[in-house]
Amino acid sequence: MPILALSQLLMQQMPEGTSEREDLETVVQASRHGRDLVQRILAFSRDQEVVKTQVNLAASARQALQMLRPTVPATILINEEIEEVPFIFADAGQLQQVVVNLITNAQQAIGDHLGTITIGVSPASRRANRRYGGDFVRLRIADTGCGMDAETKDRVFEPFFTTKKVGEGTGLGLSVVHGIIADHGGQIEVSSQVGRGTEFIIFLPVANSAAPPIGAAAA
Repeated sequence: MPILALSQLLMQQMPEGTSEREDLETVVQASRHGRDLVQRILAFSRDQEVVKTQVNLAASARQALQMLRPTVPATILINEEIEEVPFIFADAGQLQQVVVNLITNAQQAIGDHLGTITIGVSPASRRANRRYGGDFVRLRIADTGCGMDAETKDRVFEPFFTTKKVGEGTGLGLSVVHGIIADHGGQIEVSSQVGRGTEFIIFLPVANSAAPPIGAAAA
């Protein structure tokens, strides 16, 4: 809270359009996200309802990217494939948390090597809509990192499961993602290959369509 409050105070003293003000805006956004992140994890662990409204997924993805860009090393290219899509009925903070968690995982999978992270937002294909029984939007996050073997891929959504060293990960990131998507009536598909990268595709129902059965599918 002190970081958020003092950054907002300093930002008010900076002229519009200056690089200093833009930097402070990034700090403010990151502070808000950190605050919301703790609140969302507490809500998730307590199985509390969250406030959902009509959300622009494309805008939420862009905001998450704006916050994350300064933390991504120059060796990793971020490829944006974000289209405008229908509104979804969701919690914007939780959706940004999903994007942040998946991009952070992708960054860690690439490590110190050259690589690419692709984030895409688009309408779901007719095939996907038929498969899940409704009208959906599609969020895709893919990386060219180390990839996963079949055994690891089958366990990625298990709470506390992690392949990272002690002290480098909690194993909660993807289980939180799964819980958020399930709570939004969404679906997750995962594909991965060792040495070639990993792809997460998330389908979320548009605001005026019926929510499909909750679950996740591995592709």
